[in-house]
Amino acid sequence: MNRLSRMIPVALMLGVASCADTTAPLAVQGPDSEPHHLRWNRAAGPVTFAASAGGPAGELALAETPRVLLSGAGGDSVALQTYHASFWAKRGERRFIDINYVNVLSSTEYPFMRLSIADPVQHPNGQAIAHGDSVLITVAVDPVELVVHLEPSGIQFGSADPTTLRLWYGGANGDLNGDGVVDEQDATIEKNLLGLWYQENTLAPWQEISSTKSDAEKWVSSSLAHFSGYAVSW
Repeated sequence: MNRLSRMIPVALMLGVASCADTTAPLAVQGPDSEPHHLRWNRAAGPVTFAASAGGPAGELALAETPRVLLSGAGGDSVALQTYHASFWAKRGERRFIDINYVNVLSSTEYPFMRLSIADPVQHPNGQAIAHGDSVLITVAVDPVELVVHLEPSGIQFGSADPTTLRLWYGGANGDLNGDGVVDEQDATIEKNLLGLWYQENTLAPWQEISSTKSDAEKWVSSSLAHFSGYAVSW
């Protein structure tokens, strides 16, 4: 399948809120105990992403809408971009969106996210989604931390054919605990503590959810019942 791919450099942490996932949380983080989100390895320069969408019929149309914002850091303001990609999910037909991160030195793409949907059952306003109807899904990627926000907030999915989210963390900075070195402590964190977390909205605490994990392929994955913000964290 030919992949629709557009490269957009980004460098701003997003602040998008969305609806909670109903998966039972494993741990609740309060104001004094925030999770440690993995951060992108930016040693090669700004993080760049490429997106594609597909389904049984092949490649799907993909609408990307970057927004230029301003952010102040240390008294300085710089022009930055956020990254959004949208596609149409259809009830009764499994469709997916892939977002890869790009090594800007080699222009090689590596997987970051796959969102796969087949059973959207209810719009945020409570209206049922009929078999064969479509709904526009939007993904916002945080270019500082390994975080994604999924919209529309309030959409619900059925359980007959679960919606799944997989996040790869191979592009993260290997210094997971932020002590300035990559060592056995980081390996222990990856093996024993790393997981998938969600945030109901920007004021809510982050919570860990049940997920599967591959240390060899460096991904975490979970089934979703709702949309929210998701992060690879410990």
